[in-house]
Amino acid sequence: MIVVFYNSRKPMAARMLAAIKKLAHRRGRRIIGVDVVSTRQGHGPRPIFFKNKPALGVSLGGDGTLLTAARFLAPEKVPLMGINLGGLGFLSTTEEAHWRRAMEQALQGKLIEERRLAFEVEVFQGRRRQFQLAVNDCVVRCGANPRMIEIKVSSDRHGYLAHLRGDGLIVATPSGSTAYALGAGGPIVEPSVPAYLVLPLASHSLTQRPIVLEASQSLTVTLGAYHDEPARALVVLDGQTSFQINEGDTVKLRPSEHPVILLTSPQHSYFRSLREKLHWSH
Repeated sequence: MIVVFYNSRKPMAARMLAAIKKLAHRRGRRIIGVDVVSTRQGHGPRPIFFKNKPALGVSLGGDGTLLTAARFLAPEKVPLMGINLGGLGFLSTTEEAHWRRAMEQALQGKLIEERRLAFEVEVFQGRRRQFQLAVNDCVVRCGANPRMIEIKVSSDRHGYLAHLRGDGLIVATPSGSTAYALGAGGPIVEPSVPAYLVLPLASHSLTQRPIVLEASQSLTVTLGAYHDEPARALVVLDGQTSFQINEGDTVKLRPSEHPVILLTSPQHSYFRSLREKLHWSH
């Protein structure tokens, strides 16, 4: 069984889904289509339960569609192939023009599995606890009220790490180092490096800089009061799922036991993608 994630608001995705179904049918494979728009409910994606474990996941769209698919498939240890129908498509396996060749390679087991670090994120809102997976990043930032917030960061290995004042904080995976973290001035981290990337957002300090931490530890982010005023902030995961937190609430991050399995071509080069899609080193 192959599960295909697509965005029903994009006509090209629906047409390609139909073409993939025809190809898979000729190969004796069953296709299940999952509309990423319909998986949204409240603050996060609805659980999707498969009677049988899929052999392959396919994402039709840009990086946003792929991130949604990855959060569903990683716990099931299902490899994911991305066909870029969006803009940048930095995480995708292939572009729209080459999708047939990539599908044939995937069905024949000729693509390479690349394991990417993901975060398990627990958001503690008073007595309420929310649990989610983040593939790119977890951002704690000021919400509708654009006031400075205060954040304490600690680790189960090193204890207290930092006290930050500013617009917020990004904690990114190596995959996420080319997303929001890149725009915030962070370094690019090769995907195979097991690390957290921690970046202050608009820090009200001349000395607080991004830092890369070894990823076998867990991090705790606590929202503090600013000038003894009630504090509120938003926790945003992969730019898609959000929670409001209040003063004293915490966010805990740890490396997931289930990495995202992305399929890549044997000819794929991460640094060529950096040069061609992000114009790195030009």
